Amino acid sequence: MRVGSLPLHRVRPEPFDEVEAARNRFGADLTTGIDSLPPSETVEGLESRFGEITNWVLAHHDLEIDDQTRKALLVEVYKAAQYAGWRLKRNAEGDYSPDPKQDRFPPFEKQPHLTLTELFERWKSEVKPATSTALAWKRVFNAFTTYLGHENIKQITDADVIKWKDYLVAKGLKSKTINNACLACLRTIFNFGVNNKLITHNPAGKVKMAFRKNSEQAALPYNDEEVARLLWLAKQQVNPMRRWLPWLAALSGARIGELAQLWAEGIKIENGVHFMEIKPAPDGGSLKTPNSERRVPLHPALIKDGFLDFVKTKGAGPLFYRRSSGDQNKQHAYRGVTNHMAAWVREQGFDDPRKAPNHAFRHWWKSTAARIGMQDSLADAIQGHAGHSIASTYRHFDLETLAKGIASIPVPREKSSPQINADVAIAGHREPVG
Repeated sequence: MRVGSLPLHRVRPEPFDEVEAARNRFGADLTTGIDSLPPSETVEGLESRFGEITNWVLAHHDLEIDDQTRKALLVEVYKAAQYAGWRLKRNAEGDYSPDPKQDRFPPFEKQPHLTLTELFERWKSEVKPATSTALAWKRVFNAFTTYLGHENIKQITDADVIKWKDYLVAKGLKSKTINNACLACLRTIFNFGVNNKLITHNPAGKVKMAFRKNSEQAALPYNDEEVARLLWLAKQQVNPMRRWLPWLAALSGARIGELAQLWAEGIKIENGVHFMEIKPAPDGGSLKTPNSERRVPLHPALIKDGFLDFVKTKGAGPLFYRRSSGDQNKQHAYRGVTNHMAAWVREQGFDDPRKAPNHAFRHWWKSTAARIGMQDSLADAIQGHAGHSIASTYRHFDLETLAKGIASIPVPREKSSPQINADVAIAGHREPVG
């Protein structure tokens, strides 16, 4: 195990026979063997004389140190050995008076083991992650500790993490899940421990799963006809989440998880522009990134089809779920909405594994924006994507500009169904927005 470039010294303690160890190390004639060693003033000499007993004591107390600390400790062990020899000599001469050198040592108080759970809770208390993140990462830690059979951080090595990674591979987990969820979770929490001087080494710091990127696994957007079909299917639904979320996702480019958190109070009007406030649900919701919080105008098709009337019927509170308990140890209710929508879309026959049932709407929107000539910066602002340069942090769009961009996205028509064309036809801008 290493800390940066410094190796850590730790071995598991076993019954230690000092006499036998000395004979194995120096030979039957201890005096001759010891006299042949390098001078004690050198690190090599100190290691030869006291390294083995030092390792055993450290392991016995479950302690780990780096190279620099070890050198200082070996010097102190050397001094203590000299003092012990002088005391034994005085004892042999009949002097058993108290030894002032022995009194210089303070009482040894062993610090309690820091557990994985304790480290995780300290990280969570300081970072305050989204509830969904905390719950997902807690599941990763539980799986890891179950595999290890203990929670003692000081006993966890790089080899333990590698073996767990290999175990997950054998179970058939995807490389993306192992790297971006399991190992990333451990790496982040352990790094927090290192930065806060709670541990000296991150055993997951350099552990990654090797994999070959495959273009056939890249995410794809829905095509126009698929979106048209899903919008028509949604229009036949009575359930509010099925009725409105596909339309909101297709015509705003927002994530389903963001839309699922909408409250009636978050649908507003300013200067004649109806818009929705994308933000964490007041009862404990969360967004993916800081850029995710934004104002997104409503597409004319949504207003024409009666979305605002639906909002009025709700009065106040969540539009698509019953109010959450706000319990930080439970998954927020909006997560159930996103899972329900993904399952419903799959049930309609949209089963291409490269087209995520919810997220493919977002890919379609961005692709459509590019096709009609919308500026990337405007599309990013509408979707809550971070800009690609420092200059983007100086660029801000007013609601009117955002509304023009939203309205320029055409509602796709399913070519094979004339009646559907009539259902989804709208009046709106079709010109490229600069």
